[in-house]
Amino acid sequence: MKKRMPFGGAKFSFPFLSVYLVSAAIMEFFVLYAIWGLITESQYSLNWHIALIVLLLNFLGFLLSSFFTIFFLLHRGLGALGRIEEDLEKAARGERSIRLTLRRGDIIQPLVNKINALLDILEKKSST
Repeated sequence: MKKRMPFGGAKFSFPFLSVYLVSAAIMEFFVLYAIWGLITESQYSLNWHIALIVLLLNFLGFLLSSFFTIFFLLHRGLGALGRIEEDLEKAARGERSIRLTLRRGDIIQPLVNKINALLDILEKKSST
């Protein structure tokens, strides 16, 4: 029995996500280091308030950057799916010379390459 791979074994590349995760980890390290310094420096209540404010701002920044990262990935993936759907509808109506094109950097390029190969085969079979 053939082992099933996630996403059909397609290899997706997310350089933006990698940069985001590394920078978020570095930012979290420095914020925690700063908060630890504020807490252990003295036992004044003002330092606890500053540490709490810094922690909340850090969490808000993390949420915002996560939102923009997810928005970016969805834009790259779902926008491409909409274009693929439109082009496949044209092919289903009989327009055999159509080929799928994506923006540079869309994450489903391997799928589009396979669909284009299938459309090539269908065009050759319909012309003979």
